Formats: sequence, C-alpha cells, structure tokens
Amino acid sequence: MIFSETIPLSTKGFSDIIDMTPHVVEVLKRSGIEDGLVTVFCPGSTGSVTTIEYESGVLRDLQKVIEKIVPSDSPYEHGAPRASPWSPRVIPTYAPGR
Repeated sequence: MIFSETIPLSTKGFSDIIDMTPHVVEVLKRSGIEDGLVTVFCPGSTGSVTTIEYESGVLRDLQKVIEKIVPSDSPYEHGAPRASPWSPRVIPTYAPGR
C-alpha cells in the first residue's frame, strides 16, 4: 500500500529547526498503514531533513555546526549552499510503538 500526504510547514529562516515527528505520526495514523517505510522529503533547495534528538542543547549545537560549515555572513547568491550539506529526505522504518 502507498499513502501520500503533504505537510505544509514554514520556517523563520537562519537554520530554523522544526520537529516534524508529531506531523508524521498524525499522517501515519490517518494512513492506516501498520508498518513499513516512511519517506519525508523537503522539495525546496534551501531546506533539508535529518534525524536528531529534539533537545534544546542539541538543536543549538546543530545550528552552530551549520553556521561553522556554511557561514550566514558569506556573500552567497542564493541560500541553497546552507542546506546543501544535508539531505532533502530521510526514510525511517515505521512500526507501531516506535
């Protein structure tokens, strides 16, 4: 079975991090799928998707790493270089209770 749904999100810019877990869980509940693979994909060139512990210290550390690797004060023609070191998708497995 294949189920597809779009989760519209907006960010504040500058390495804004959004916990998508509750959004994905709600989509999974609506899908009726009991186990399998979930593809989470960001179609924009200035965004990316990753897995990380959603805890304030870890989030600040990630933002510092992004700033160190791709500084925001560099004269980029486009914002895409800040997102390019990370993937536009993750494909975690899904099973109830996990």
